[in-house]
Amino acid sequence: MTEQFNITQTITINMPANDVWESTANDFGNIAQWNSSLAGVKYDDAQDSGLGEQRVCISPFGDTKETMVTYDENERVFAYQIEGMPPFIAKAVNTWTICEVGDSTS
Repeated sequence: MTEQFNITQTITINMPANDVWESTANDFGNIAQWNSSLAGVKYDDAQDSGLGEQRVCISPFGDTKETMVTYDENERVFAYQIEGMPPFIAKAVNTWTICEVGDSTS
C-alpha cells in the first residue's frame, strides 16, 4: 500500500523576495553556502538554470541527487525531486514558494 503525505513549513526571512529567489532557485548549486547540514555539493556550473538542473548534496546521512522539476520565475515557485532517500520513501519532491511579506521580508 502506498500512502502520500505532505509536510508544510513556513518561515520568514529578513530579505526581499527577489533576493531569496536568487539565493535559492537561481543559485541552485550553492545550497551548501546557507544550509549548514550539508558537507558540500557537487554541481556542474556549465548547466543551464531551471528545469532539469541537477545537484548532488553531500551529507553525513548519505548523498542525494536533486533535479529541478518545476521552475516558475514569475510566481517564484520551484520544486526539485530527490533521489537517494531511504528505501521506505518511494518519491520525494520539495516545493518552494517565495512570497513577499514586506519590502525587506519574505
